[in-house]
Amino acid sequence: MNSFRSLITAVILLTCAGPALADEVPPPDTAADHTLSKGMYVMGATILASPYPVMATTATIGVTSGNDTMAWLYLPVAGPFIVAREAEVPTGQAAALITAGIVQSMGLGLLITAPFAESYEEERSEALAVYPIVSPSDVGLGMTLAF
Repeated sequence: MNSFRSLITAVILLTCAGPALADEVPPPDTAADHTLSKGMYVMGATILASPYPVMATTATIGVTSGNDTMAWLYLPVAGPFIVAREAEVPTGQAAALITAGIVQSMGLGLLITAPFAESYEEERSEALAVYPIVSPSDVGLGMTLAF
């Protein structure tokens, strides 16, 4: 019963104090920070490199078993397409190789376009307001988030 009363008290305080505190929060700065998109570099490198360990392992197994065409898998992006075309692999394995080649191509595309993409990040330092809640039976914190 005590926790239910605490919850009701917190909801009432948040409902009553929230709009008042939201009016006190200054509007966010509308100037955007124009920087290069570092996220595209990270995402592109991750997507490009993600299938490579499997391709390198497959190439190593293929080369050690005498299939020299599998050595093309050491070459990112183009290697899976070359092996799918030149090597005599079953249809399912060819589909997996083509999928890996497409994934690596997407990662390379992100890496190539990353220098030309700009990130617009708005600085909003006071969009979040935290305030104390004190009632006869409870003490806590309230929070207001302005979008």
